[in-house]
Amino acid sequence: MTDAVQTWKAQLVECDPTSDQWKEAAQHMREYAADFVNGLKQRPNSRAVDEVRALIPDDLREELEALPVAQFALGLIFYRPFQDYNRVYRHFSHEYAKELSMQARKDFSEFDTTSFVYGEISFFPFADILDSISADIPVGNGVFYDLGSGVGKAVMAAALVHKFHKAIGIEQLKPLVDFSHARVDRLMETNDVAGQTISYLCGSFFDHKWSDGDVVFCHSTCFSPRYLFYISLPMVGCLDTKDMMDSMWERISKDAEQLKQGAYFISVSHILASPLFEVLRTLTVQMGWGNCTVYIQRRRRIGRWASKMLKGSATRTDLQRPNTKQSELRE
Repeated sequence: MTDAVQTWKAQLVECDPTSDQWKEAAQHMREYAADFVNGLKQRPNSRAVDEVRALIPDDLREELEALPVAQFALGLIFYRPFQDYNRVYRHFSHEYAKELSMQARKDFSEFDTTSFVYGEISFFPFADILDSISADIPVGNGVFYDLGSGVGKAVMAAALVHKFHKAIGIEQLKPLVDFSHARVDRLMETNDVAGQTISYLCGSFFDHKWSDGDVVFCHSTCFSPRYLFYISLPMVGCLDTKDMMDSMWERISKDAEQLKQGAYFISVSHILASPLFEVLRTLTVQMGWGNCTVYIQRRRRIGRWASKMLKGSATRTDLQRPNTKQSELRE
């Protein structure tokens, strides 16, 4: 292992994405990881493997084991914010959060307790997605929203990775909102700067304004038909399951049109049904419950009036390049 690699690792510890030195070190570490993987494909090298293992701190190994080998660089690039995140959520696994969500739903007959997917982020792939668009996000006065924030993991990750002015989660289930608030209290013990930017709203994201968002995240795979029906009952009337799903996503897409030009909408599994957005990238990403497709979309720099003239869904500019795996996020 060269001295340069150790130098890059040291420069990444402070995690200041606004620093040119940090950006250069992050890029070098990505290139080092890519070269390492390509080298192993051509010729197995146990010494090189041991050198990489020595780079990885012990508290990162479990988290990185679930990711492709090439993504070990993410553990070093985002190690500092991960320490805060891990301190807050270490003992609360995906399965724990899923059980908490199921129990909360049982208290409300309107919620479907059997036919739903509880999805949550994996820290490093999500951090990498945010970092990939960070140049377009205002530093210090940007706003992040998570629509259906669950136990708050995406909101906290966003607040730790980027200097947002506000990181806001909107969640229908009060027990999950209460749990999220408790996690913020835990974060405040060690990082009150990031903690003060985080807040949660209890209720439907159809009833709360999020049009001031610079980045909006929506894990749309998680919305069961009955859940979507409940949060928009007045609108859907008597529709079948597919129509309910389509109708709800169309409403989310219509609400997203209120975002400012240049704002980002990151969705899982579904593309916005709005011509006012363009799909910049399509990624296959490891999340808490398995691999999923993530779409990075941006509000086009055209007026809302254009939605009356244009038809269809978001423009697929991502199809001008090959389908991108998370390990190939940087070009």
